[in-house]
Amino acid sequence: MHEEHHRRLRASVIEGSGSTAPALREEIWRFVAARSGRPERATTLPGDALTAFVDTVAREAHRSTVDQVEALRAEGYEDDAIFEITVVTAASAGLTRLERALEALREEP
Repeated sequence: MHEEHHRRLRASVIEGSGSTAPALREEIWRFVAARSGRPERATTLPGDALTAFVDTVAREAHRSTVDQVEALRAEGYEDDAIFEITVVTAASAGLTRLERALEALREEP
C-alpha cells in the first residue's frame, strides 16, 4: 500500500509540470536518495551552489540561507525553479526517512 503512494508522490514531484526540467528533478531526487542511504545510482548535480543548497535542505533545512538562494539566482535559477528544487529535495529526503523508519519497524522482532 505504501509503495503505491510513494511511487505516485515521486512521479508527481518529478514528472509534473514546472519551470525545471524533469531530468533535473530526477537527478536531485537521486542525489538526495543516494546521500540518505537509499540504493540509488549516485549522481552529481550541476553547479556548486545547487549541490550545497540541495545538501543543506536534505539534511538540515532550517540551516538553508538567503545567501544560498542568492547563489542559485546568480547561477540563473528563477524563484519558481528554486521552489521546485526545494520541494523535490524535501520530498526525497522525507520519503527516504519514512522508508528507513518502516524498514526498521519490520526488522524488529
